[in-house]
Amino acid sequence: MTSMIEQAKVILAGIPNIEFFCCDANQIPKPDNSFNKILCYSVLHYFMDDRYVQSFFAEMKRLLVPGGRALIGDIPDKAAHAGHPSKGLLDQLHLLASKNLSR
Repeated sequence: MTSMIEQAKVILAGIPNIEFFCCDANQIPKPDNSFNKILCYSVLHYFMDDRYVQSFFAEMKRLLVPGGRALIGDIPDKAAHAGHPSKGLLDQLHLLASKNLSR
């Protein structure tokens, strides 16, 4: 993981407002209300269970300023989630996303 971050630092050198660090997704070392926007894509299927996913959502809420927005996406492949401890929650998120995107 750290080698990926080092590569990203080189590729994105000189671009303002970018910070890289490794941490648990439910314990991000930033103060409350740190971000206007959060983008998180293709990580939920790595979380170990529903409790961890729930704590991740609470962490995103803590980090966002009032009125801030989070865009959270994942791989829309039910076969990829088969046997995953959070399969039910991941399927619910995909159903919710598909309903919201079809408006």
